[in-house]
Amino acid sequence: MRKDVRSLTLIDLQELDSAILLLRLEVAKSARIKRSFSRKNCRKC
Repeated sequence: MRKDVRSLTLIDLQELDSAILLLRLEVAKSARIKRSFSRKNCRKC
């Protein structure tokens, strides 16, 4: 198990890094969308 874990860690770390970057981009997009929606709602109010 230790050998498998060591061999998987590098690949997993790279995949996690890419996944984290994608998640950050998605979060940024959602935050921008939420801000735009909140601004529109405030304008409507």
